[in-house]
Amino acid sequence: MCSIIPAVYQTPVTIRPPIPHYGSIPSGGVTPGSLIIINGRVPNGCRRFDFNLMVGSVITQHLMTSGDIAFHFNPRFDENLIVRNSRQNQRWGPEEREPQTNPYVAGRSFETMILIESHGFKVAVNGRHFCEFIHRIAPSCVGIFTVDGTVEIDRIEYRREAQYSSPAAPMPVMVSQELGPIYNPPIPYKHKWPESLRAGQMVYISGRLINSPDRFSIDFMCGQHPHMNDIAFHTNVRMRESLVVRNHCQSGHWGSEERSMPSFPFYTGTNFDLIVRVEANRYMVAINGQHFVEFRHRIPLHFVNGLTIAGDVVIASIRFAQT
Repeated sequence: MCSIIPAVYQTPVTIRPPIPHYGSIPSGGVTPGSLIIINGRVPNGCRRFDFNLMVGSVITQHLMTSGDIAFHFNPRFDENLIVRNSRQNQRWGPEEREPQTNPYVAGRSFETMILIESHGFKVAVNGRHFCEFIHRIAPSCVGIFTVDGTVEIDRIEYRREAQYSSPAAPMPVMVSQELGPIYNPPIPYKHKWPESLRAGQMVYISGRLINSPDRFSIDFMCGQHPHMNDIAFHTNVRMRESLVVRNHCQSGHWGSEERSMPSFPFYTGTNFDLIVRVEANRYMVAINGQHFVEFRHRIPLHFVNGLTIAGDVVIASIRFAQT
């Protein structure tokens, strides 16, 4: 079964907002595929805090006191659970309390991801799926995000669906539920697909460079004879040279390097979004919403069935998609 996800994101960010926080969601609100990422810390002695996706586009006193809430997410340390709900016409709906656990820990940092899908909201805490909340109010009405309670917020990032920017025509992207997404994988990371890579597939990687990085690599690997352990497509980001080298490796021998590129898109400590679209005769790479380079196949696709990531990088998520 498949569902729409974004190919490339735009990423407005709010840094260390005062609490309570009322913020207008960039680009006019949310759509299926939008993602809100909240990084923060729960102070010792916290009793409760909440995140809310609210109806409207203008922050008013009425909205702050009694506005409609499409999704209310309320960690309660005094009850050791998280309540989810909605509010319409100043009336709260039925609470959802399962699972009756609280993944937040007082005195520790957290990352919460709220994914908006066509049927509901999905929430992950610290890289693990926590819950789903079926829409009671159309997500197209949501334009405000709020934070209240005893919590410290370092960063709120809004990721909104955009099209793959390349010479090819835009197209919808579908993600296979059997292949991810994968959150916060350890580095080095290795993944093997159950089948060979084929045209129309996409790999979407979101991450950031560590402090004082040297280089990192993303490799599409072969796992079948006669190309066992060969690298079909090697992308090597070299920070000290401000260079992204592309190559392949067959039977232990590297091919000719490709070094031309429009600009160097990576910066220390800055998030990046990278997508590789597989076509019949080439790999197409986009970075931060812009077409970057292409790499023509040197090893046939039907030998390629793995992905590895290594080096000075932290990966937030990996998605495997089919157009």
